[in-house]
Amino acid sequence: MIKRLEKRGSHVEVIISFIIFVTFVIFLLSILMPTVTTKKDKENTFTDVEIKITDKISSNMTLITINTKDGSDCFDLSNIISDLGIGKNIIVKDYSEKSVEAYSNGDSLRINPWSTGDTFFKIYYSEEFDEIATNSGCDSMDYTVGLIKTNRYIFEKKILDLINTDHETLRNELKISKGIDFGYGIILSNGTAIETNNSDVSTNIYIKETPIEYVDLDGNILEGYLKTKVW
Repeated sequence: MIKRLEKRGSHVEVIISFIIFVTFVIFLLSILMPTVTTKKDKENTFTDVEIKITDKISSNMTLITINTKDGSDCFDLSNIISDLGIGKNIIVKDYSEKSVEAYSNGDSLRINPWSTGDTFFKIYYSEEFDEIATNSGCDSMDYTVGLIKTNRYIFEKKILDLINTDHETLRNELKISKGIDFGYGIILSNGTAIETNNSDVSTNIYIKETPIEYVDLDGNILEGYLKTKVW
């Protein structure tokens, strides 16, 4: 009789232990689930912010290569601006990627090379560049157009403009909820970081540095990192 009571007692203990375990698991989940949900929300927002920021600081840039018939210290490429269908937001470089003087003369482009022996030039056009100044023309030079290529790049100028944008205005444009905050910036090829100054950043912060190609203020294509923060 005593043995039966001990056996029955052992069953009761197992049931009680199971109930305690289940209760503990439910209690643990009630604590962790909000954290897990918040973490997932932040991860989703992080990806969304990175995509939208990238779109806002990117623009098209067109590369056009030309070969001139002869070298000269000053010449006009007659009607090349209208013929190519581009604006006057132009930077001209030589074969070695060194910027050369360039002016507009109506629809023509005036070039003053560093060397009279240069006959190959690269014309970079983007709405993010300043318009070239106007100057009287030189003698026209025969030329042929080679490569024409348009790519989309991140522009240093655009991220500088974006950093000066009101934070709440940008939040509304990006449709980011009030419960999640964000920051962004760019790390230049020389290691200089240009980013938003968020003084209220918490310890639970997600940071990602994505390798990018960007166009600097002089029209050079350089490598850097896009920095995105969410907390």
